[in-house]
Amino acid sequence: DTGDALPTYEAPKATAAITIDGVANDAEWQDAQELVVSTGDQTVKDVGTVWGDIGGDEDIKAVYKVKWDEEFLYILEDRQDNVHKAPTKDSGAEYDVDATLLMDLNGVKSGSSWNNGDYSLWYSADSPNGGPKVVLRGSGTAVPNERTLSGDEYTAAAQIDGSNYVVELKVPWSLFEQSDGEGFKAVA
Repeated sequence: DTGDALPTYEAPKATAAITIDGVANDAEWQDAQELVVSTGDQTVKDVGTVWGDIGGDEDIKAVYKVKWDEEFLYILEDRQDNVHKAPTKDSGAEYDVDATLLMDLNGVKSGSSWNNGDYSLWYSADSPNGGPKVVLRGSGTAVPNERTLSGDEYTAAAQIDGSNYVVELKVPWSLFEQSDGEGFKAVA
């Protein structure tokens, strides 16, 4: 039981270069906390939801790590899944993605409404056009904009092995209107 306080994830500052190659390199990510999402994880049972057709505790386990520096937000996802459904659409911000990272960059927690500084990154390890796909949702207002990012706006790489994959993303802070590159704190 988590009580009234939600668990938090604090991402460390990247002090060395992270190679975006779709490989979970321990030397690059070892100081980042793991954020585990699975139906068997107690924190998820207490405060979260795993969406989709989940048949049991071992159907899906995703381990996320996040780092940052003055210019970029770095994301690693290492997912073991009994089924990997590749996206069928390659444009627009439809929910045809593998993962969603919700971010409150101005520290104003509102629960169910979008506020200035709220963002989400939706991404897939692959797409119909090949390679990872990233969608950004959010804006400097309470009415979020959403768009599929073009390949020159971010760096991503994925290694897919059947229904399991590792994806790494490098997203510039300049895409987030509220960001000053001074760190990142996620509420699980």
